[in-house]
Amino acid sequence: MGLSGLLVLPQSFGAIYLGETFCSYISINNSSNYEVRDIIIKAEIQTERQRILLLDTSKSPVESIRAGGRYDFIVEHDVKELGAHTPVCTALYNDGDGERKYLPQFFKFIVSNPLSVRTKVRAVKETTYLEACIENHTKSNLYMDQVDFEPSQHWSSTVLKANENHLVGNDSTRQIFKPPILIRSGGGIYNFLYKLRLSSQDSGQVKVEGTNILGKLQITWRTNLGEPGRLQTHSKYLALLLSAQTFKYPIYFGSLWLA
Repeated sequence: MGLSGLLVLPQSFGAIYLGETFCSYISINNSSNYEVRDIIIKAEIQTERQRILLLDTSKSPVESIRAGGRYDFIVEHDVKELGAHTPVCTALYNDGDGERKYLPQFFKFIVSNPLSVRTKVRAVKETTYLEACIENHTKSNLYMDQVDFEPSQHWSSTVLKANENHLVGNDSTRQIFKPPILIRSGGGIYNFLYKLRLSSQDSGQVKVEGTNILGKLQITWRTNLGEPGRLQTHSKYLALLLSAQTFKYPIYFGSLWLA
């Protein structure tokens, strides 16, 4: 039969989350008793919105795989969409009689949202405070390497830390070693507080069409096994309508988006 169906991948994967990197080791086995030649291998991932090519050897086919031999490769993909993902692996080859054969294999996994981010904004005179509450929806502890607020051009940002007697600004010198913040699995929560101020030339009431964009959050983390993840919130979800009065305006992040 030439190449068998042993494109080795499990039919069901473990949990895969938005912001992580899907990495798979794939092995194509020749279980026949003859050599197969001129093998063209393609690997891609199909989502609800697009098809992403991960590997294509059309321009340089694998010359041969001996009887009982195999060809191994690794593919990676940064996960940027929620929902169903279908890795598709195909092999086109010549069997022992020179006949062209085609072997497809399909797999499937579901991408879930690892985090939810809820925010509250409070304006006190000329200072605005942004609170970001991050909740862990995964089955693994998450170690937050970075939860930074990147302000828009009209704003400056300073993170407030309860266990320190000073403020840590965006441009301050970073510590050589910054221990990660633990957010426990299954609903663990951690709150971050940022102090925002308008730049001097924009002080007072800001008159813009629509909304004044505060900025966006950059979030990076690692799991118990050190696997990295990264998300960036979309700026439009941090829109704040400014006025002369003091008020409290809650905003909910319905979803998270990657940069």
